Amino acid sequence: MPKPIPSRTSLDLFPPVKGHHIEQAFAAENRFVRDAAGLVLPNAWLLAELSLLAYADPGFIRAELENAALSLVGAPINGRSTQGFVAQGDGFAVAAFRGTEFFLPGRDPLNLLQGVIADFLTDSQVALVAAPRPAQGRIHQGFLAALDGDKVFDQLNDRLADVRRNQPGAKIWFTGHSLGGALAILAAARLSGIQGVYVYGAPRVGDASFGKALAVRTIRFVHGSDAVTQFPTFGLLVPPRFPSLGRYQPNGEIVAIDRNGRLRRAGILGALGVGVGGLPTRILENLNRLLTNDLIDHAPIFYAIHIRNLLERSR
Repeated sequence: MPKPIPSRTSLDLFPPVKGHHIEQAFAAENRFVRDAAGLVLPNAWLLAELSLLAYADPGFIRAELENAALSLVGAPINGRSTQGFVAQGDGFAVAAFRGTEFFLPGRDPLNLLQGVIADFLTDSQVALVAAPRPAQGRIHQGFLAALDGDKVFDQLNDRLADVRRNQPGAKIWFTGHSLGGALAILAAARLSGIQGVYVYGAPRVGDASFGKALAVRTIRFVHGSDAVTQFPTFGLLVPPRFPSLGRYQPNGEIVAIDRNGRLRRAGILGALGVGVGGLPTRILENLNRLLTNDLIDHAPIFYAIHIRNLLERSR
C-alpha cells in the first residue's frame, strides 16, 4: 500500500523527521541502478531519502546507512553553512548535501539558530559571479562561497578519491534537497566522470550559459508549487567594479510531482505567478499561498514519500 503523507500541520514535515528510516529504499526489489541515464524511480527514491538523511546528525546518518547496506566514506563533510556526506554501495557512491536548516520554536534548541542564520546568509547572496572551471557561465555567489568555504569542496574530493581507490570504476551520483540540491549541482559541474544528479526542491543556481554548458545529466524534482524551486528569479549587480545584470534560469530536466503524487515531465508555473525567467507578480494576493502551500510543498518528506508511492504503483 502507498505510504500516507504526514499531516500538513505536523512539525515533523520538516527535517529531521521522527521515525522515518531509509532501509526500505535499498531493498532488493528497489535496487539502485548505478549506471542509469535519465529518470529511474528506484534511484529517485533512494536519492530523495539520502537528501532527507543529510539533515540528521552524524551518528544517525552512519546508523541509517548501515541499515541500508551502505557505508559512510570518511567523516561527514562539514562547513559553517554546508554539511553533507559521501556514502558508497556496491559499485556506486552518492554525495548528498544538507539543505537549508529549519528552526521550529518548541522543537529545536536555540543553538541551531547559528546554522540557520549561516544558511540565510548563504541563500541571500544572489549576485551572479563567474563559475569556476570547467563550469561555465555565472552562478549564485552565496552557493559558490558555501561550497568553497571551510574547504568543503576539498573534503568532497578527498571522499571521492577514497571511493575510486576502493572501487575503481564506481559510478558517482550527487543529490540534495533545497540548498543541498544547489550545492550538488555546482559541485558536479566542477568534476568529471559524474553519472548523474537528482535534486529535490532546489533553487536556481546560475544563468542560461551555466545550464547550457552543464555536462552531467541533471534531474530537478518539483513538488506541487514548491516556492524555492522558482528563486532566485533574477541576478543582482555584482560588486564592486564589474557589474553584471543577468537572469537565473532553471537547468536540467524538470520532473514535476503534483500534490496527489502524479508525475509529469514538464516545466511548471512558479510560485507567486512566476514563469521561467519572470519576475514575481501579484505578490499581495499570493502571500497567503506562499506562506502555506508553497512552502509546505518544499518539505523533503513529500519528495521521498511521493516517489516511493510512484514506484509502488508502477509495479
